Amino acid sequence: SERLKKLPLSGMLFHQGFSGAGLIANALTTFDNTVVISEHSAIRDALNACDYIHNRFKSKGCSASKHQKLVKDVISILSRSSDSNIEHMFLKLDSASSVYIPLLREIYPDAKWTFDYRKAEHVLAKSTELKRSTCVLKKRQPSSVMTSQASEHNVDLEELTTHEVCALHLSTLVNVASQEHDSTGTGMLISYEDDLLKEDALIETILPYLGLQKEIDVNPSMVRARVEDVLSTKTNLRGIHSQDVDSQWSQENVHVSREVRAASQLFMQSMM
Repeated sequence: SERLKKLPLSGMLFHQGFSGAGLIANALTTFDNTVVISEHSAIRDALNACDYIHNRFKSKGCSASKHQKLVKDVISILSRSSDSNIEHMFLKLDSASSVYIPLLREIYPDAKWTFDYRKAEHVLAKSTELKRSTCVLKKRQPSSVMTSQASEHNVDLEELTTHEVCALHLSTLVNVASQEHDSTGTGMLISYEDDLLKEDALIETILPYLGLQKEIDVNPSMVRARVEDVLSTKTNLRGIHSQDVDSQWSQENVHVSREVRAASQLFMQSMM
């Protein structure tokens, strides 16, 4: 039988959704010694376990140590690989899991982490499009952090509109990430518009931060070609030549309705 080895967790990709984390994950997959576990439901459910128990059963009896062990065990199982070439494992979490950045950092204090965000009105508009509006579920299944944010704003989640619930949820993700970044001096906060769309930001800043400078230095031109190929073919921009990608992203047409603008002004004014 093939011998399995446990991969070290090199980094974690957190995000608001529709903010470029998928592009970073795709760029990471261009390295032969790297694997990305993307939005695995078992990790999501493990992270959400205590909040689920509280919301479903109105119980506060969730052991923090057992919760931490559950999350660690799930990731440990997923980290097993028979590929001897793999040296780096990265987790791309689903957007809602960003509220658990402190929990994951407590388990993996040495892992690099990033948080992708974008202009408040644009991310809210994208998040509330039909068939995409999963954040509305947070009205009935809020995280403890979102519940606290609602209390700070003196609002009842049940009385909020879909756009308002989503705006509060999205602002919660940013607040958690920025507080962790500011209080610990760790992590990289990545603006979709100001950072990710900059020429060579991935190759010169983001990938080196995530620990791949050695791999880049071996063959910079090959890495650049692979990353540009991924950016032009593994996104919604399938078929666009790589040199046109930046302009296409920056010109993305996001419709901002009155409801989106009002909700973002209500809850997302403090966003980075």
